[in-house]
Amino acid sequence: QQGTEERTNPKAASEAHRLYLRRKTEDKLRFAYELDPSHYANYTSLHFFLTEPQLGTRPELTPSAAKLAEETIEYCMRQNYDPRPALTAAAAASNILELMFNDHSWNETPKFTIAQMKQYLGVLDFCINRYVELAREWDNNGNWELLSPMRIKECDERFHFIGKFRESAVGTISRLEGELQVAN
Repeated sequence: QQGTEERTNPKAASEAHRLYLRRKTEDKLRFAYELDPSHYANYTSLHFFLTEPQLGTRPELTPSAAKLAEETIEYCMRQNYDPRPALTAAAAASNILELMFNDHSWNETPKFTIAQMKQYLGVLDFCINRYVELAREWDNNGNWELLSPMRIKECDERFHFIGKFRESAVGTISRLEGELQVAN
């Protein structure tokens, strides 16, 4: 029992070795994403890795995460056979909104305007509506029955989470809009 927790190498991994391991992890996450950019877990895992400074290995994490989100939205909105890519696109739109909100919270002179936030809220709404439309088609043609109950539950949970995020985003945009009006 004690042997499982005992250190066998007296020297800790060097900073270069830890960087190497994080870079390899990032490369594997990117490879999985490139295999299927519409896969929710592939996208969200890579996005999380890119936005966490202690994990990511390349400078300018926010621009690369925003670019990843943009590419994901574009790719997923071209998929017309399955509602699940629309949920991935909605997650990507949510991530861009979150980056915009963080920019407003952390910078005295934010890069993003309220109009840009509202534009991405519109993108999020489009993705949500696309999911609802395709899910309804799947209801009608029985395609949901081809998935396991666990997969269906995952979709329901993601849809619910994205809906909650959307509600919060509307409130955040309204609050920021009010703060700007008071400041002017």
